[in-house]
Amino acid sequence: VYCSPDGQYVATRSVDRSTNSRMLLLIPVAGGEPRELMREASETAPEALTNAGRGQWFAVAHWAPDSSSFLAWKTPNSEVWRIPIGGDEPRKLDVKLLNSFNINDPARVHPDGRRIAYTVYEQVRRTNEVWVLENFLPALNAKK
Repeated sequence: VYCSPDGQYVATRSVDRSTNSRMLLLIPVAGGEPRELMREASETAPEALTNAGRGQWFAVAHWAPDSSSFLAWKTPNSEVWRIPIGGDEPRKLDVKLLNSFNINDPARVHPDGRRIAYTVYEQVRRTNEVWVLENFLPALNAKK
């Protein structure tokens, strides 16, 4: 569960057993119904739906500083997605993460919105490293 910087929303992942899918939800802190932001078929057996280590699953990574979107990892393909909360469609970012890496902690987006840092665990060497990706996030909307 990840609270937006403005304190208005919580982003979390959930499952839908009736469709054997996993999804990202947006929950208003002040109350109200959760809103689905993204859904994927789990690609795993229904009894393993709550096991995040199997099939397709999401991890909320970090909110944008202006609370208008957040980043999410989609695995096992190590994709990074920008999930807007205002109604626009989620967008896969052109960021390549190696499949041999597991993200250990939530990512941290620099206040300028152009860099992200995260830690990973390399399964082959079993070591921790810190990586920084730069210049891949869209520019934040400037006030006019």
